[in-house]
Amino acid sequence: MLINKSHHVAYRCIDAKQTVEWHQKHLDMKFVHDTSNFDDSMD
Repeated sequence: MLINKSHHVAYRCIDAKQTVEWHQKHLDMKFVHDTSNFDDSMD
């Protein structure tokens, strides 16, 4: 299956900067916006 466009990507990670850089380098995705994790049940 060929994906031409992606509306958004959400991920949870330990190193956000490294994850953003990977998406930019390998998937050519621009970083647009980040939010805080308001759900503390995962911590």
